[in-house]
Formats: sequence, C-alpha cells, structure tokens
Amino acid sequence: MMILEPVTNELIDERWCYKGNFGIRRAGVKYPYEEHHIAEIQKCSNGFDGCIYFIRNYVKIINLDNGLVPFLLHDYQVKMIENMYYNRFNIIKNPRQSGKTTTTGAFYNWKMNFFPYEMNGIVANKEEMAIEIIERIQRMQRYLPLWLQQGVIELNKTKIRLENGSETRAAATSHNSLRGFSIKNLFWDEAADISKNLAEGFLSSIYPTISSAQTTSITVSSTPKGANHFYKFWKEAKNDANGYIPFEIKWNDVPGRDEKFKKMTISQIGQRMWDQEYECKFIGSESTLISSIALESMAHDKELNLYTIAQEHGYFLNQSNITNENWKGLSIYELPKKDHFYILVVDTAKGVEQDYNTISVIDVSENQWQQIATYRNNIISYLLFPDIIFAVGKFYGQKYTENVVMVIETNEFGHSVVLSLHSELETECYIYSPDPKELGFHTTTKTKRLGARQLQRLIEDNKLKISDFNTINELYTFEKKGNSFKASEEEGATDDLVMGLVNFSYFTTTQFFKDYVLNSTMRLKLYSDKQKQIDNEVPPFGFIVDGTEIDEEITKEDPDERDSVFLGFIQ
Repeated sequence: MMILEPVTNELIDERWCYKGNFGIRRAGVKYPYEEHHIAEIQKCSNGFDGCIYFIRNYVKIINLDNGLVPFLLHDYQVKMIENMYYNRFNIIKNPRQSGKTTTTGAFYNWKMNFFPYEMNGIVANKEEMAIEIIERIQRMQRYLPLWLQQGVIELNKTKIRLENGSETRAAATSHNSLRGFSIKNLFWDEAADISKNLAEGFLSSIYPTISSAQTTSITVSSTPKGANHFYKFWKEAKNDANGYIPFEIKWNDVPGRDEKFKKMTISQIGQRMWDQEYECKFIGSESTLISSIALESMAHDKELNLYTIAQEHGYFLNQSNITNENWKGLSIYELPKKDHFYILVVDTAKGVEQDYNTISVIDVSENQWQQIATYRNNIISYLLFPDIIFAVGKFYGQKYTENVVMVIETNEFGHSVVLSLHSELETECYIYSPDPKELGFHTTTKTKRLGARQLQRLIEDNKLKISDFNTINELYTFEKKGNSFKASEEEGATDDLVMGLVNFSYFTTTQFFKDYVLNSTMRLKLYSDKQKQIDNEVPPFGFIVDGTEIDEEITKEDPDERDSVFLGFIQ
C-alpha cells in the first residue's frame, strides 16, 4: 500500500519538484491529502481492478497523431496485464507496434507507486530499446497528480527509484545484465532478436535469483524470428511443458488494422515479412530447403529424463556417464520398443569446438517415421565418439541387434569411427555399406543431391517427424548456397544434424532399405550375410576424402534420379 504521511496544510512550491523536473515529486515532500485523494489511492491500489482503473484514469501516453492523451487500454492490453498480474511466468508473441512495451510500462508504474520494494528489471536486445521503456515510465510518472505519486529519489536514463523502495532498471540483454540487482519482476523484450548463446547466458545469470522467491515474475515478449530460443519457449508453453502462460496478440487486435492495412503493408514489405512481423509465424528464409509452412507446423517433443533412464538401463547410462562432458548433448524422446527397427545416422567431426559430432536415431517401424533420439557434441574427440555410438546402438538394439542399422558417412574422421566400431568395439549392429568390400557410407555429390530432395519430400509430406529442437533450429537456417544447401551465415547456425538426415534420406531410397524395412526374413538374412562379408573382405583402409568435390545444382530435376526415390512403400 502507498505510504501516507501526516502533512501540514501548506503546499510546498518550487521545493516539491525533483531536480527541476516539473511534475515529478521529489522524495520527502509531504502533500496535504484530502479525503477524496485517499479514496482514489485506495481504489487504485485494489488489486487487478485497481490497476486497470489507475491506468485508464491517470496514466497518459504520447500518441503520434494527438500528442499527450489518456491511455485507453484495448481488450488485448487488459488481458496482457491480467496475465502479468496473476501469473509468475508469461510469454507473449506479438506483432510489431502493438503497444506491449507501453502496456508493460504502465503496469510497472502502477506497481512502483502503490507497493513498496517492487524491484523491476527491463532488458531488450539493445540498451536504447530498454531505456525507451524507462523513459515511458518516467513520462507516466511526470503526468500523474502529485498526490498520486511516490517521491523520486533517483532518476536517470536507465533507472527510476522511488522513496517507498521500489525501482525499475533497464539494460541490454547480456551475460551479466542487472547482475547484483535483486529483481522481483523481469520484462524481457524482443527476446528473439538476440543470439542463442547470449540468451542462455542471460537466463543462467538471472534465473536463479528470480526462481529463489515465491512472488517473483518473468515476462518474455517478442516478435518471432525463426526457430531459435524464443520459438522453443513458445512451443513448450503452448504444450504446457515449461510453466509459462502463452498469450498471442493478433495483428488485427490493434485498432485501425484491417484488410486495407494488411494489403497496403504487404505491398510495402512483402508477404514473407508480413507473415513474420505481423502474422507472427516462425518462418525460415525464402531459400530454406524446407518450406515455411512445414517449418511452422513443427513442434519439438519433451526430452525424457536421463537420470530416470540411467536407473532402468544402467549398462547404457549411469551417473558417471551423465555428468561426463562426452555425454552432454544426448537427448532421448522415446525408449526402445520390442520389434521396432531403427536407423542410427552418424555425422562425424574432429571435435575441437567447431563442427558437431551428431547422431540421430530414426524409428522406421510405423507409417510415419520419427526421430526419437539425438546426440550433439562439439567437444568430444572423434577417437572417443565410437563409444557413444556403440552405447546408443546397444540401447536401441536391446536383444535384437539385427533391428538396428548404422549409417555412417566415411569422411576423414568417419572412416576411423567405423573401423573402431567394427574392429575394436565389435558392435553387433549392422553398419550399412553399399559396397560389400567396404565399411561405411561414402557420400558423393549425387547422394547429397538425392538425399536433400528426399528429405524435403519426407518432411513436407509428413512422412518423417522431427522431435529434436536443435534439428528443427538447423532446418530453419538450412539454406540454398550456390549449387548446394548449407547452414546460413547467421551467428551460431550449424547443419550437422541436418546433414545426417540428408544421408538418412538418401539411404531410404536404396533397395537395401526397402528390403530391410518391409521384409523381416530378408532383414535377418541381410544382417547375417553382410556381417560375414565384412569380416572376410573388409580392407584395412577406406576412402580418403580430399574435399575437392564440387556440389552440383541440387534443385535441378533428373528423371532417372527422381524415379529412384522410393515413396510408395511408406504410404
């Protein structure tokens, strides 16, 4: 409740203002409250209804057309404030220029003036954006009646502090934003506009403080920008998986935005920018392999708890493995099932914090195939990577190792991985080789071209379900580059998981895959015969890839190659 001090009937003239700021009451000023003042203060401080009453009757904002005007809240803004008042964790997906920062400023202005020790923090992708919200709060404070204000102790471009102990600070999103400031309410604006690494660093520094209390709150707000961390927060909130309450502002919730506005805006910025900035779609670029419609429909699954799995499958995971750096990046979405068959597709890198060593486990037992586990680690050495592959294969093979096929690209490091799995670890899982005299799968320009085309068809025809967030994130930035598809040049963009799926997709076009999936007798025979051939005929050395291949045009149709793609047997 606002603090009311006994005062004299004498008004204080020039001494009531804060450092010459007309309209802003400084700390220590005693105002001669009358009965109607006290009644209004009590009405304004009466919970959610009091907040809405305060904003509608006393808060003023700048309108570009009409100057200083009362803040006439729209229905969606009332709903936004209601969510922020009643819920600790909120996430807002909003179109451009929807007034959500002004709404937040009014809400924080109410909290500061009517409740002591409300410590509010505002962060945005750029400091000037966060400062702009502080400026709006200061302007709101300036135009409140003096009797409704708490006195100001400190006011500058990044902070406003009142005499009741409440304050609001602004900062750019960084690893140490607002560090040391005990935040009770955090507003994170335009969260999608910062990099994933920066977002993770910021959350790891600020979240422990906020989560340590029972009445603290976080509101995350942004216009979408592809499948990044904000996409993950939003999708998990929609699936009731992270405790955040989702709220979406539609473009036509804003008064004055109708079909005429839509048509005019599209003519100025284009359909794609309209879809992202106003329809709030999570879309990739115009040149992504997968269509924007298919990308928008994707939703990652919730990971299973590795500690729980470790208790039930100790030979696969244990406490030592889970805490080991080499095992970080393992995500499991579905446990192995009896009589199901799996493809483990592996992409190998050097493992020096550059490219990632990756595994995708695909269940190909049902009409719709599904990615059910992934591994992604750019620290583990390729010399230790075979141990991870071996364990994952053993886990999904269980007692039926003939139900698991490993598809491993034999690039420079992949060849060493394949030899280690076969000769040293003696995996019982089948290692696919198109040539019986060789180990592993040697990619060419043609296999990459066919694999990319097939991956596009599988996903867009809903034949392959992607469960992993990192994989979806890579698909959003897997773009056409010259005559090939690669990760975009955006900071942090990678394509190691997607390239594994490209190899998997090519594998599904082979006669071997068709026989393996459809014919269990053939699967057992192929497994037995192939193992014998490898044991008897595999040479000590494999392919050497010197990097001189030139990717050909990936979108050009080749009738012979198109006809080789088997789609009919998965209908």
